Amino acid sequence: VKMRAPGLNDDMVKWLCNICKYDFYRLDNELKKIEIFDKKLQPIIFNQMSDEGVFSDLNTLNIMSLTNAIMQKDLFTINTILSDLKNIEPYVSAIKQQFQDKIQDISIDSNYISLSVENINVVFKIIDREEYKTIKFAVDNIPLSANMWIQLKEISEMETRMKLTIKADIPFFLKPMVGDKLEKGIDEIANAIALAINKK
Repeated sequence: VKMRAPGLNDDMVKWLCNICKYDFYRLDNELKKIEIFDKKLQPIIFNQMSDEGVFSDLNTLNIMSLTNAIMQKDLFTINTILSDLKNIEPYVSAIKQQFQDKIQDISIDSNYISLSVENINVVFKIIDREEYKTIKFAVDNIPLSANMWIQLKEISEMETRMKLTIKADIPFFLKPMVGDKLEKGIDEIANAIALAINKK
């Protein structure tokens, strides 16, 4: 952890490890959000995220799957990109590269994204939006009821946090099999989008 985020002190590292329950995958995802900043900025960003409760959901496993990603662009630019999903098309190749061979195809229209993941076609369709704040999606073509929200928050003039939340009505007997995979998938989507946009 100290090699990836040398700006964090020992107490910060210990706290992050505890909240992630020493789960390597979760630690890796949280470190991706911090390591993009210079060493001097890392403790400041960490404290901001901690104070705002960004990490508080990491130790809660239920039907709500939450993740956060930081993009080094202003809120206006991010909102413009997401206001018409066709604006994501220039980032498709970078997103597919992040997922390697997991995504076979991505189809995008103004109000929906269709992903072919391991021969399963999943559709995210916009059903509501609040400018500069929230976009709500219905998740179709899966064997359960689910919605996803993208929430945007300005951190600084050139930094925007994107929070992805998914709520799925998972039958009790399927939660052990589906819950972790769903959470991992949403983490991967958020980080892939953020990395793709940061590269542009």
